Amino acid sequence: MSTLEVLKKTSILAGIVSVAIAIFIVDYFVKVPGISNVVTVLSDWVTFIEWFGLIFAAASLTVRNVRDIRRQKEEWYFGVITLGALYAGIFGYIIGGVNNPVYSFMVEQVKGVGQAGMFALHGMFILGASLKAIKAKSLTMVAAILSFIIILFFQAPIGEIIWPGFAPLGAWLTDVILNAGTRAFVICAALGSVLLGLRMLLGIDRSYVGGGGKGGKH
Repeated sequence: MSTLEVLKKTSILAGIVSVAIAIFIVDYFVKVPGISNVVTVLSDWVTFIEWFGLIFAAASLTVRNVRDIRRQKEEWYFGVITLGALYAGIFGYIIGGVNNPVYSFMVEQVKGVGQAGMFALHGMFILGASLKAIKAKSLTMVAAILSFIIILFFQAPIGEIIWPGFAPLGAWLTDVILNAGTRAFVICAALGSVLLGLRMLLGIDRSYVGGGGKGGKH
């Protein structure tokens, strides 16, 4: 039996997480002497784990792409581009920090453009799926379709040229209807996060350590 399995079965790992959460909560609301030092140490460990995760991810990406390049797999040249961009950004940051021209170019021109292209593709997929899924069978669906079309042309530069009314209607839908719906989602997400934190703190939810989702069921 491995060490991780022992930690899971004896609830030691869940207990460690619960104690750490409790320490952060106590330090946030009540300033107890000595707790702040513990929080600082735990925060340093979190930073260390994050850096370890980034290094491990870079090493894993490197090994996988080097293996594909050596075996000349299909579209292996994308691996060369990926590794070149990865290590150009890393060494640029190490040499000159965020002001290094190579690092700035990789972040602004490569990462930024790539993200914009990715979101554009996702937007087209979402648009196509929405048009297929939405059918005007009721007044509610008709209102949803009309709102979708107005927001679409309000955001598009050509919308105001087609009809000037898209601007005020789109602004009203965005400022009133969309904000109200967004706040409802944010409130629900916040309540869900609080409840999940309480379940983790009390040891009820142990899905983050693998195995069963509730305490005592592994």
